[in-house]
Amino acid sequence: MREIWDAFVKSKFYKDKKMRKLIQADFEDKMQTFKFPYPKYVKFEESMSVNEGGNAVEGVTRINKENVKATYADFVAKVLTLLKVNAKNAEIVGSAGKKDTSGDIDIGIDKVSDVRGFLVNAASVLKSKGIECTPAYGLNEVSVKWPIANADGKQKGQYV
Repeated sequence: MREIWDAFVKSKFYKDKKMRKLIQADFEDKMQTFKFPYPKYVKFEESMSVNEGGNAVEGVTRINKENVKATYADFVAKVLTLLKVNAKNAEIVGSAGKKDTSGDIDIGIDKVSDVRGFLVNAASVLKSKGIECTPAYGLNEVSVKWPIANADGKQKGQYV
């Protein structure tokens, strides 16, 4: 289903709010028809809007290619260890570090048996440590505001 969602987000229909609502209603109907355990407590539209425009957290900027690896390493050392995630089970996914700048650093985590439980715990732990984050349970993700490791000397005090 994630592949279908990703294709939808990239399509012209995603930007059309009326079309998004139609697709949302159709999706929910299909989930009920197949008796799929779709969590009604997740607001599908909210999870879509978090992804739209890349503004899940405030006060972030694009990250320069030269700063991606160092920022990722810092995040792994300070956050993933806090969440008890083995660094071998995490990696950068998506386009971060491939172009001159990236809007975010997407990190995929493997070997999670209870994704929802992990996300709820992650958001709770991060917030308790004063780390700004926005969970999007419908998308199986938590967006985290993280300081950019200023390896290139051009992004001092900025966040991704």
